[in-house]
Amino acid sequence: KAQQMYDTPTRNFNVWDNRNNPGVATLTQGNLKVVTDVSNYGKTMSTFGASSGKFYWEINDVSTAANHSNFDLFGIFLDGEATGGTTDYLGKTINGIAYYSYNGKIMQNIAETTYGDTFTTGDIIGIALDLDNGFIYFYKNNVVQNSGTGYPVPLAGEWLAALGDYIGTASGTY
Repeated sequence: KAQQMYDTPTRNFNVWDNRNNPGVATLTQGNLKVVTDVSNYGKTMSTFGASSGKFYWEINDVSTAANHSNFDLFGIFLDGEATGGTTDYLGKTINGIAYYSYNGKIMQNIAETTYGDTFTTGDIIGIALDLDNGFIYFYKNNVVQNSGTGYPVPLAGEWLAALGDYIGTASGTY
């Protein structure tokens, strides 16, 4: 008689999702590391999303490309919405919210909102997503940005962790 586990989940850990990547990124280290293509806007989303609750994750900015000009975008993207392929960067549409390494601003729907410090290779960006109250908070090396004031998140749909670039290459490790 064969033994069988009744609980056999297929996606146990939140990692970068190769199926939710418009072909402009390379995933390695068990999909914990992503490197976007230098010639395209690129974004990659995670395997798990959330529509309620509170979540926290960190991304180690490990960009090492020679032409990396500090154009990383770390944040969230609304699951099921058009990604825009290689023509839309994370934060260009209403469906994405990004913390921009170049100027420390939040990008959403093309608009840029003053938020926190710039970040670069070697920095660890923490992201706290509060979907019970509708806010996202960003941390740089364990220091909350914007004096701890969150950026509003629409409470509709399921949000995914996301990483992207704006004119350059982004690379991060979960």
